[in-house]
Amino acid sequence: MRICFNDRAEAMIGYGLHFIGTHYVWGGKELKKDSGYDCSGFVQELLESIGIVSSGINNAMSSQQLFDKLHSHVQGQKVSGPGDILFFGKDLNSLNHIAIALSDKLMLEAGGGSDTLKQSGMVRMRPIRKDCVAILPLNELIDKGVRL
Repeated sequence: MRICFNDRAEAMIGYGLHFIGTHYVWGGKELKKDSGYDCSGFVQELLESIGIVSSGINNAMSSQQLFDKLHSHVQGQKVSGPGDILFFGKDLNSLNHIAIALSDKLMLEAGGGSDTLKQSGMVRMRPIRKDCVAILPLNELIDKGVRL
């Protein structure tokens, strides 16, 4: 049974919303006692949940590495739908954050942390930041069968 874009985006976002309040941990990509996610580990977890990122990948990729691997497939100028991948930074070669669009105004992210565990950092919903420099539409990644 083939899952359509809206079902996969909805499933991914529903899965992601369960992590709201999870601690931010720099370099974090898994949930074990006293651990959590950083921004790229969280997005990898969500993309893994719908088959875009292989669960066999052992090393967490940074937001820059994810962009470098995915941008040749698609790139948009504005949010086309829930689930789009948002990249933030100074420019396309200096990315420092990644999140998932919930709408054209809201995003789901692991953020607010810094070097290590920071009590205020967590998985959360917030307005899309103004320093978004790239958007990869989830529906195009799905349609093209992109897998990492």
